[in-house]
Amino acid sequence: MTFDRPIESAGKATITEGKASITAMSIKGNDVVINCNVADQQYVTFSVTNVGGTGGSGLVRVGFLAGDANQSRSVTLTDLLQVNTELSNPATAGNFLKDVNATGVVTLTDKVLVNSKLTNFLPKP
Repeated sequence: MTFDRPIESAGKATITEGKASITAMSIKGNDVVINCNVADQQYVTFSVTNVGGTGGSGLVRVGFLAGDANQSRSVTLTDLLQVNTELSNPATAGNFLKDVNATGVVTLTDKVLVNSKLTNFLPKP
């Protein structure tokens, strides 16, 4: 979550929708970073309270869909082809969604994972 000013403290992060577990929360400048374990193919809503020690709060809803390299909310042949064009390339700001298993390099394993998720989708928000 990114706020409009630097964050000095944050109270608690919770999940108000979806199946996930928060493993850590940290503060970096204007960002509150929430690490979590989350199941595929769902929306998760995260809430942070007491931001800045002043009672501020934040709420964000995120969709999780493994293999959706083009962020269309469905895994299709287009995703598979996009991963294929990035094979052997290191993950960058421009292609990180093609590194489906987040190893830092787009590999055949990413392609196999996308192929196994074909036809999965997220419902409309």
